[in-house]
Amino acid sequence: MPPNFPNLAVSTDADHWIDIRIKDNIPQNKDFTFSGWFRISNPDGALFHYKSDDTTEQFLELKAVLKNSSIIFTRKLKTANETGSIGVTLSPNSWNYLAFGIDINNGKMEIYHSETRILQLDNNLMNDIDIKLPGILRIGSSFDEVDPNFDGAVTCFAYHHKLNVPSSDSENECKNTTPDESYIPICPDRNAGTYTSINIGMSNLQNTTKAEKLFPQAHTPVKPNLPVSFTLREQFNINQSTNEDLFISSCIKTGTTLVFIELSNYKLIICISDGTNIHHIPLFYTPYYVTQIYINTVAVPCEDRTILIINISTRSVTSTINTSGPCWGISYNDNNL
Repeated sequence: MPPNFPNLAVSTDADHWIDIRIKDNIPQNKDFTFSGWFRISNPDGALFHYKSDDTTEQFLELKAVLKNSSIIFTRKLKTANETGSIGVTLSPNSWNYLAFGIDINNGKMEIYHSETRILQLDNNLMNDIDIKLPGILRIGSSFDEVDPNFDGAVTCFAYHHKLNVPSSDSENECKNTTPDESYIPICPDRNAGTYTSINIGMSNLQNTTKAEKLFPQAHTPVKPNLPVSFTLREQFNINQSTNEDLFISSCIKTGTTLVFIELSNYKLIICISDGTNIHHIPLFYTPYYVTQIYINTVAVPCEDRTILIINISTRSVTSTINTSGPCWGISYNDNNL
């Protein structure tokens, strides 16, 4: 990436990726492009994978991976899988700009590398298929886990409601204080509320200019040398039924009760530790994490700057706390959240 980029980058590897909740408040029924800047350490890996919540419509998923010196771009539909691939030489350990677009009218697939369109595929593809929102955008990994995780770093990943997005457009937008397009929190103050990170903390952010020089192995897992030990005392195996499509973002155990945050369907799932006596608590907000505050009471931070206090015995929201900004985690200690 050019050294004058002011933005942060996020490192990804086998143990780290980025999950983004994309809401349905961005333009649809238009051509669209996903773009990002990738610093590549390994030439094989999943760049991104978008999965819609709605499995009843024609559009289901969009995915891009690096494999054997090629880029493979796939649109998964209810009645077909459409794939385009192109051989490409990407510079290792330096920044590469890639953009993946779909023409709504004719289904045409496009890939940009830097300023050059390297793929334009229009081979009996299905037309008039719009992207379906909301959904989960996974960057640096895939939901199906067929491909290895992307090993490197990512910044300025964006959703554009148009085609033909060369690197100069992305660079101008990403460096702009108020970009016209929608950028994820890798550019931290961009369009909050449209994209919401749900799987990665600020500790995995690194400056795109300084951190690479000072900490070139910042994304390498470090084995702690601490005088502590752990013993597995109990393990729970909870089976998921075949007709469920769940996205569990957090879980706690309180007594003999397990409490799960089910993000994609906006609810809490409560059961006893053997997986029986299951109850669902629907919510009007997008929940992320959970912590216990009393015997039968939990606190759940949500996307819309709200913390819900929920009684899991009565399965009801007893109170709410409004916050000044998004809350990406929560804990409780000595009567303090």
